[in-house]
Amino acid sequence: MSWYKVAFPEDVHPYSDADGLISTSEDIFQNNERPQDFCVFQEVDKSGSKILYFTPTASGYCRELLQSYRGSRCDKPLQTPDRPIAWVVGSPICQKHFE
Repeated sequence: MSWYKVAFPEDVHPYSDADGLISTSEDIFQNNERPQDFCVFQEVDKSGSKILYFTPTASGYCRELLQSYRGSRCDKPLQTPDRPIAWVVGSPICQKHFE
């Protein structure tokens, strides 16, 4: 499995759609006995657009959900001072991806 991302451009009301995806991802995480490397992260870029990133484990559990949101494969995102990435779904162990 690969990392996946779903982008919510600012001009398409990113917060309402992104919040629904985050909530459904959390339900999938909880309903599958909280898989250890099931992690979802978010980035808000300078334009106000929101991007959600799914680890390979989360991508596997959320395959249909990612298809419905037109998710696309991507490389593991890189966190920089200008590009903060925050953990939003999964266990605290997820933070190891960006230490």
